[in-house]
Amino acid sequence: MDSMTGSVLEIVVGVDAHVDTHDVAVLDACGRLLGTRTFPADAAGYSELLSWVQRFGAIVALGV
Repeated sequence: MDSMTGSVLEIVVGVDAHVDTHDVAVLDACGRLLGTRTFPADAAGYSELLSWVQRFGAIVALGV
């Protein structure tokens, strides 16, 4: 992050993978929870997951 104005928020994403669904949590750089959501574990769900996560900011780390 270069400055406090006009910068993109850096986020960390955690994915708890299951057979039929994936539970996702998005955190900011200070570890504050920004959102959680569950997605289907299929091609459409993966696309929706990525679109949803990217609304929060720039992904700097993603763990499954």
